[in-house]
Parts: sequence; C-alpha cells; structure tokens
Amino acid sequence: METLITTISRHFKIRLIALLILLCGFITRAYGFEFDLMPLDINFYGAIVAGKNIIAYGDNGAYLMTTDRGKSWKQYSLNEFGIIREMINYNDTIWGIMDEGYLLASYDYGFSW
Repeated sequence: METLITTISRHFKIRLIALLILLCGFITRAYGFEFDLMPLDINFYGAIVAGKNIIAYGDNGAYLMTTDRGKSWKQYSLNEFGIIREMINYNDTIWGIMDEGYLLASYDYGFSW
C-alpha cells in the first residue's frame, strides 16, 4: 500500500515540476523583452540629459544618444582617438571637453557639434 502511495506521489511531483517549468517558460516568453545587443568598446565617463535626449560619453570620442528615453540607442563618434572627459548642459547648449584640448559645443541637443 505504501509503495502505491509513494509511486503516485512521485508521479504527481514529476508532473507538478514539469507544469511549473512549462508555466515559467510561457510567462518568460509572453512578458519578456527583446533587446538588441551590440558589443561596445567604450569606457563611459558620464551621462547628461539635454532636452529629451540622454547622452552617455566616453572613450574613442564616442557617445551614445537616445531620443526615446532609453528604448533605443545610437552610437556616434567625435574623434576616433580622443576621450570625452566631461560634458555639461548649460542654457540648452551642451559643452564638452576632450583630453586633446578640444572644446565641444552643440546647440541642437547633441545632433551636431
């Protein structure tokens, strides 16, 4: 009698575990987000907000900018061999400095320099 109960209990546990794994997979698939992953070779030194844009800047004169609050990012480069050390937003003008002594200015929230 005990072996019948343990056999039923064992089958019940296996089915319950399989059902939980299937349910977790369904929930992950239904509510999961798809990310576009791209490899970056950038060390970031900071980020600023300018208008509706967010800009993260760093090595290789590169900066990433988003115009939709971080849902998608686009990579730009100002100087392939320079490092953007600092950027600030002052009176709707983005000011920046690179390690080679370049002074950066953008009057349209980072679209052109």
